[in-house]
Formats: sequence, C-alpha cells, structure tokens
Amino acid sequence: MHAVVTLQMYHATSLRTALTFRPTVISAVHSAPHCLQTPQDATSNVLWWVGVVCDPAASTPGPTELARRPPEDWWPRDRNARVPWSLLEAALREAVLSGGDQQRYLEQYYTQGLHKWHLLPGGQLQWGGRCPNSTRTA
Repeated sequence: MHAVVTLQMYHATSLRTALTFRPTVISAVHSAPHCLQTPQDATSNVLWWVGVVCDPAASTPGPTELARRPPEDWWPRDRNARVPWSLLEAALREAVLSGGDQQRYLEQYYTQGLHKWHLLPGGQLQWGGRCPNSTRTA
C-alpha cells in the first residue's frame, strides 16, 4: 500500500504523526519558503516531494520576525508562504505516478533532483534545479 499526504511540518512531532500511517511507503509533499531547509532523507520509507517557494512576494514574515524577537534562526520556519495549487498538483501527480516504488523514486526522481518544484516570481513553476539567485541547494 502507498499513501500520499501533504504536510506543513516544522517539528519532529508532526513527522512522527505522519509516520503512524500503516502503509510500508508514504509520499510526503512538503512546502516551505526557500530560506528553510527542506527534507532530504533518501534512506527512510518516506518519499519526499518538495515545493520550494522562491518568490519573495509569496512569503511574508511571521509574528516573531515582525517583532524582531530572537531566535533569528527560527524566523524562516515561521514565515507565511502562499503555495499555489499548481505546485501541489504537480507534486501529487508525480507522487501517485511513482506508485510508492522506493527504487524508482531514488533513481528517477531523488538523484536527479526531480522530487522538487520551485515557485518562481510571477507564479512560474520550475521542476528540479534550484532557486535562482540563491546559494542554497533547496
């Protein structure tokens, strides 16, 4: 059995909750602002599908960042990111097409960087690659 879930998680408890599903393999669709580290685990039974919001206009500061309160390294975690349906639809489609096959996921998606989509300025989606004007690999 293969289940596909969408998650907005920033704490380990959310991941533990997601892993209580009974299937052997689970596809998790995760979306986050480009400044936040995205899941990168090729050894678990979770097939990560990642939406990265590279458009600064689609991400706004959260309450802690607005108040300029420490710790500053938490600010990216708490940003408000608007994720369009087109990004989720693309990730969900590939998750379903993978059939939950871990070997296929690793060979055709993960190692090729095709488990990620980037929301670029103007709402354009980029499959694979990295955020433009960024030194990060997200």
